[in-house]
Amino acid sequence: MTSSRDNFTKEVARALQERAGNHCSNPQCRCLTSGPNEFPTKSSRIGIAAHITAAAPGGPRYDSSITAEERSSIKNGIWLCQSCSRLIDTDPSHYPIELLSQWRTNAEQWAREHIESGTRFSVLNNSTDTDPSKNREAKEPIYIEYSIDENSIKRLPKKEVYKYALIFYASFPPPILVILAHYYNILSSLGTGTGMALTIAATITIASAVLTNTHRKIATTTFRSNTASFIDGYWFEQEPDGNYIRYIKQRSAFTQNAQEPYSYASPPFESKQITRLSECAT
Repeated sequence: MTSSRDNFTKEVARALQERAGNHCSNPQCRCLTSGPNEFPTKSSRIGIAAHITAAAPGGPRYDSSITAEERSSIKNGIWLCQSCSRLIDTDPSHYPIELLSQWRTNAEQWAREHIESGTRFSVLNNSTDTDPSKNREAKEPIYIEYSIDENSIKRLPKKEVYKYALIFYASFPPPILVILAHYYNILSSLGTGTGMALTIAATITIASAVLTNTHRKIATTTFRSNTASFIDGYWFEQEPDGNYIRYIKQRSAFTQNAQEPYSYASPPFESKQITRLSECAT
């Protein structure tokens, strides 16, 4: 019996997989689609060569105006994991042809850049919660490319960070003394001019504490090797020599919780589902 579906050949399916770098083409997923099996000569595969326009009448996004050859060609395919393949077919109105075609193009560009430039990428994991009942989206790692160069970072000498951290802690006694002096009416006995001067000095030290609070947080944070920490809106890393770097370069990326690209100071911002940045790979 002849099938009414315009299926892909094995060659087309393999090409889709390899051109996507063996990752799901959904920019909010990007999970690996194959890995080791318990049997040493076998692998576990969760990837699917999905049709952008349905392979048969009545399917999601079916287009009767194209030929069977076009329907089974690589231009009508996209490499996805099983979950994302079901997602785009269950809710086709939210995943039109144009969007899926752009996903495929972006996935191929993403894979090409990693091959050609060898840029560094970070793996953003969830917390150490290993509860298998959590949904898949909350447990898949997200791969977001970022590169380290002098134009994307600001270097912070360790001595400078520690100096401002000490200023932060030294800023506390003056305001406390002024508050106590007000409470016990000591300032009034010192005269208006002296009291005003002390109040101004206390205000300045409070402002100093606010301005140096970030340095205090950096100095008291324990950094693991090749690991960034998110502090006051920026990502920081500590270099082997003990000095620090702050990421300042703005760029765009998709993450699990974003429907559209957004700007971030790389490495990217944490989201509600992403709680830490693991070691980076090169």
